[in-house]
Amino acid sequence: MDLLETLQSNFGHAEFRPGQEAVIRSLVEGESALALFPTGAGKSLCYQLPALVRDGTALVISPLIALMKDQVDALRAKGIAAARLDSSLSAAETQQVYADLREGRLKLLYVAPERLSGETFLERLRRVKISLLAIDAAARQINEPRERVVKALTWLEETGAITQKPAGLRHGFRLCGDPVRRDPAAVAARLAELFGRREERDSQRLAQILDFAGQSGCITRRLLAYFGETLDEANCGHCHYCRTGVPSEPVCLPATVVAPFAEAHAVEVRALLSQGNRALSTPRQVTRFLCGLTSPATTRSKLTRRPEFGRFSAVPFRTVLEWVKRQA
Repeated sequence: MDLLETLQSNFGHAEFRPGQEAVIRSLVEGESALALFPTGAGKSLCYQLPALVRDGTALVISPLIALMKDQVDALRAKGIAAARLDSSLSAAETQQVYADLREGRLKLLYVAPERLSGETFLERLRRVKISLLAIDAAARQINEPRERVVKALTWLEETGAITQKPAGLRHGFRLCGDPVRRDPAAVAARLAELFGRREERDSQRLAQILDFAGQSGCITRRLLAYFGETLDEANCGHCHYCRTGVPSEPVCLPATVVAPFAEAHAVEVRALLSQGNRALSTPRQVTRFLCGLTSPATTRSKLTRRPEFGRFSAVPFRTVLEWVKRQA
């Protein structure tokens, strides 16, 4: 089997990253594998590619809804039949996923760990062919102290099963387009648009949660019904509705109290600016410093050891920035 051709035709990568091919071949051949990769090193591909070449549906256990959504959206964009089951889906969307699973139309199905505790879901799995089981971001799911995880990794390295490398993997960036025609303003506008979309999606998810909690009836019963489960008792007896008999209502949190800037603070900042430190040459750099936000420049200059560092960490960044500009 030409795994490189599958990689190139389905995922658009020219070659495998270090460590990927060995894990993928093990899974394709029906063996188990433990893959430990730094963040961003391509561990998801290690089960996604085998899922394409093996018969059946790959079941992926993932702890985060956002992670599942990003993975599924990326796979679908490549024309790969993938789906997820999580609380952000509507009842109709959930039933469509179950129908696709039953008819064998899915190559990958992402679910949260809690889904496996439902007998109804497990019964559905018994009726379909599972090509492989993958536990993504396993370190988030084992719920063990960090010390135990470190000891386990050390033991695996001593036995020769794994090789540990220092962390700190940096994401690579590339210049876009023709340097002569490159427009920084257009790039900034595009990034602002993407951030705006992400913020809107997050707001919609929060609104769904608030709407769910504010409906009448036992919250636990409705939550179980959403996942196809039932509650043995009449009601749970401990949710807000069961305890009070009325739906929950949104609570307005008080605004953060911002203490006024004193003249002593102004004297302190002006003295700081008069020193001419290159790491604090602009109002924004000074604001980051006063709000307790580090940068390579302030770290190299050992400015984070100064008492002024983080002086206004509890004050909104924009408020501090406007005040610093008046001191310059």
